[in-house]
Amino acid sequence: MIALYYRQADSLKVLTAAKPELDLFEATSTGNTARVAQLLDSDPALISSYSVDGFTALHFASFFAEEAAATLLLKRGADVTAVAKNATKVMPLHSAATGRM
Repeated sequence: MIALYYRQADSLKVLTAAKPELDLFEATSTGNTARVAQLLDSDPALISSYSVDGFTALHFASFFAEEAAATLLLKRGADVTAVAKNATKVMPLHSAATGRM
């Protein structure tokens, strides 16, 4: 996630190759829709889960401009009005506006 936030594409490639079993938030943030679908198929409740830093998968898809991941999450019932469980209190739309990838 740090490599994503700091826009370090080369580092991200190395890191994702070393960790093929991405969690929902990592898979969403990197646009790995196959992994997102796999995780949601095995545990549909993940759609409402929050990362340790207080964001939903839809927040991450929105921030990192992962349109296909966001579409998949929305089709699976992601809450567009979910409020981050941290000091930012942002919703996915705010994440999209802030990310501006």
